[in-house]
Amino acid sequence: GVTFNGPIACVADTTGAVYVSEGFLGSSCRIRKITSSSSTAVFVGDGNCGAVDRLSRVGKVPSLSIDSAGALFFSGDRNVRRVDSSASTIFAGSTTIGFKDGLLTSAQCNNVGGVWVDSTGAIFFSDYTMSGTEVIRYISSQRTTVGTISFGRYASNEFTNGVALWDAYFDAVGGIM
Repeated sequence: GVTFNGPIACVADTTGAVYVSEGFLGSSCRIRKITSSSSTAVFVGDGNCGAVDRLSRVGKVPSLSIDSAGALFFSGDRNVRRVDSSASTIFAGSTTIGFKDGLLTSAQCNNVGGVWVDSTGAIFFSDYTMSGTEVIRYISSQRTTVGTISFGRYASNEFTNGVALWDAYFDAVGGIM
């Protein structure tokens, strides 16, 4: 049988395949695919948790999401990654640490967490700013730009629901749906 090393997140596609990210325990960082016939194979990642700016590697992936075309999206530390037909690409952001809205290729992220694709194809993800503030960011269904839709604040264990997303307090958002 197959042994998983610290599974973190999973998602199923329309064919019944299940994708599982692993590496919570600091090793074997990868995403595996379990087909509907129960065969398991590495989908992306070489098992090495370091140097996640290399497309062959993934870090600790806290969430996975699949769009209507079957492409898998996940956090790549400083970017949102996309895998389709077994090709891993940086979809939004770069390998440069930062915090900047803009075109997919010029936007910068600091520490991407949860990633979710909605039914229109829009993508939402959590990110920490350079000052450590948790924010929710957005890629429109046209998939051209990254924007920030909430600038959550954190203040010494005080978490409140605001009247708007901009006023809400967040801490360590690992998943979005």
